[in-house]
Amino acid sequence: WRQEYLERYYGGARHQGDRWPDLVLRHTQPGARVLEIGGGPVEWTTGILRERAREIVGLDIDPLIRTNRRLDEAIVYDGGVFPLAAARFDVAISRWVNEHLLDPEAHFREVHRVLVPGGVYVFRTVNLHHYKAMCARLTPRRLQVPLVRWLCHTSPEAHDPYPTYYRANTRQKISAISEQAGFTP
Repeated sequence: WRQEYLERYYGGARHQGDRWPDLVLRHTQPGARVLEIGGGPVEWTTGILRERAREIVGLDIDPLIRTNRRLDEAIVYDGGVFPLAAARFDVAISRWVNEHLLDPEAHFREVHRVLVPGGVYVFRTVNLHHYKAMCARLTPRRLQVPLVRWLCHTSPEAHDPYPTYYRANTRQKISAISEQAGFTP
């Protein structure tokens, strides 16, 4: 059943995480201007981008983005309209962000707006049909926070996991939203 599940929802792939650096580098040309959405304190993707990008701007709802020392600029915003000029970036990247979008249609429109014509949005998000997403959707938020802290062995002082909505987490939904925003999926 596992192989059938992987084929149906993941194109047969077993280790998607191994593909992320290659995907990011394939779509980031040398000298690119990059917007990293959700660039927060985790510098892994920023580090991958750093070797090619001329400029990396991080955009996040969490002030923790200011601790990402690999960014050229860190911007905290309210989760709505990006406080950025149109057609400023060649590539937009986000990793584990889209499952948290309250209004994915508006988000994709904003991403499209800040990209140059022909710009690319590369993102990684959880599949709605993955068992972790299914469990999370069935678990009330008041239980999710302590459960995640316990499973990850984090302290009570660590920030709470961000709310999840899973409104852009199937191939069909992502394709529809992307096309509506002006992208070619």
